[in-house]
Amino acid sequence: MSASTPPIPEAPPAPVSPLLDLTVALLTPHFLPATGNDPSRARAVAMESLAPYHGRPAADLLLAAQAIAFGVAALSALGEATAPDMAPTTALRLRANANALSRSAQRAHRALAQLQRKAQPPKPRAEPRLQPATPPRNPQIPAAWANAFADLADQTGTELPNLPPADRHAASIRAAALQSAARALLFQPANQAL
Repeated sequence: MSASTPPIPEAPPAPVSPLLDLTVALLTPHFLPATGNDPSRARAVAMESLAPYHGRPAADLLLAAQAIAFGVAALSALGEATAPDMAPTTALRLRANANALSRSAQRAHRALAQLQRKAQPPKPRAEPRLQPATPPRNPQIPAAWANAFADLADQTGTELPNLPPADRHAASIRAAALQSAARALLFQPANQAL
């Protein structure tokens, strides 16, 4: 074996269920390109990708396999779309397929996460913690901040005509946010801490 050849991983233990064996067999072809078309290494990678789901319910295993297969297929389609001699329409079709596969992988991930959340026992309710006493609020501090925000908003507003068109939108949003913060500080209830 040469120094540049990666070591062959140890053979994983035999699958413990026919469903796991079938799932590994269906995922194995997706990993052949990454393993130099070595079926035993591709099978080992497929087993490793499903390792967190061994012994889990069948629905978890199937959703995990779908997420993995859709994700790998999406990456494969994107890789094929970059071939230099690819016709533009074919490249667009491959990218659209990759996008659809990616959405399917995301849906499978979300469904798997939802199943896992449902399988977890509910967390015990936490005891309410007592809040430390807060010192009385000085009403002049929020007013000072509000005035500073309003001044910055006015300054930004007067500079708008002098800004390049590309920067005007961001500056107007900034001015509106400053005005909103100033109003919130001025009309904040006296018993609400900052």
